[in-house]
Amino acid sequence: MHNVARLVAAAGAVLTGIALSGCTLPIDPVRPDATSPAAAAAASVAATEPAACQDEFSADLRWDPDREVPVTAVVQLTNGGARRCDLTGFPGGVEFLADGHPLTVSYDQGEQADGFDRAGTTVTVDPGASAYVWIWVDRGEPEAGAPPCEFPAATTELALTLPGATVPVTAPAEIEVCTDERMLRYGPVDSEPRVAALGF
Repeated sequence: MHNVARLVAAAGAVLTGIALSGCTLPIDPVRPDATSPAAAAAASVAATEPAACQDEFSADLRWDPDREVPVTAVVQLTNGGARRCDLTGFPGGVEFLADGHPLTVSYDQGEQADGFDRAGTTVTVDPGASAYVWIWVDRGEPEAGAPPCEFPAATTELALTLPGATVPVTAPAEIEVCTDERMLRYGPVDSEPRVAALGF
């Protein structure tokens, strides 16, 4: 009887040891292989996928020369890429910057103006060619006889994001603007450097 008990106890100990060993066996998780064909193909697609053509434009301000203190201008947008690019509608994020930072005002700096219904027209821009955005600016240094600006502010750049772009583009704009009220109006992307609204 005692021999049977000993055999049962020994067998139980062996089974317990096996069970415990099974619980503590190291099991490596399945890790993605960075060198696998699938991973390499995904990395290749990400590396060769072209950026938005709208991100390849540069910008420059062309002020109206016919006034003592120019208040209207066009932003000349030049396609610096190797592809034709379509632009439709208004740019976004149109604002003046001072040393890279937006001017701090209590309202949106700009508002849209489309007196000639051009916002729905697609402008196709070839490499090296340009499109345009008309702007009107409330200048901090008004012309003779105009009411003085109470809160002028110096700017260094005009920033905007083209329709379809993922990054903004900037144009040098070292001027004084008047922050008393709405300081900027802007039109849609246009194929010509022409006004987008009347009365400004």
